[in-house]
Amino acid sequence: VEMTAVAAPGWEFDSWSDPLQPQQPQIEVVSSGAPYGVTANFRPGAGAGMVIHEINYNSSASFDPGDWVELYNNSATAMDLSGWSFEDSAASWTVPAGTIVPSGGRLVLAQDLNQFTAVYGGGFGALGDLGFGFSGGGELLRLRNDTGVLVDEVNYDDSPPWPTEPDGNGPTLQLTDPNWNNNAGASWQASGAVGGNPGS
Repeated sequence: VEMTAVAAPGWEFDSWSDPLQPQQPQIEVVSSGAPYGVTANFRPGAGAGMVIHEINYNSSASFDPGDWVELYNNSATAMDLSGWSFEDSAASWTVPAGTIVPSGGRLVLAQDLNQFTAVYGGGFGALGDLGFGFSGGGELLRLRNDTGVLVDEVNYDDSPPWPTEPDGNGPTLQLTDPNWNNNAGASWQASGAVGGNPGS
């Protein structure tokens, strides 16, 4: 029987409960006829705690900073995001070297940095240009660390249980609590303000 340990976002394979098994994510177990069980153990991966926290995927016509996403460091330590990648379903963008996000800090990644700054002003420490926007009908967004390990992903939508107001009506999509499952529509809300709250 071929077994593969698949880590959830933010986690990585650690070991199998049976020390006689090769300690690698994929193993082959040969049956001896006797009952046998083995458990895959995981540990927090590099970057565990960095979450996709706010998404502007379809601005209103009267307030259009372009698409952007906010990352939030929900860990107790600063994180170096140098070489990390942010992806949508068709493209990827690499975070520049020297990008540090403090504990409790936020980082905005903008589709078009000039357009974002023209609307919100400076002082956000926003990065860009992503060179790609997000679908108004829902899309899978992913964050990977510098070794390619999946840290977080959100497959947002513009229909319930996801809030519908962020789809062209002005608000952004905001995670209600950074400790909640951010891949569940019920964990998100429409921002209280037109244009959301990037960086805060």
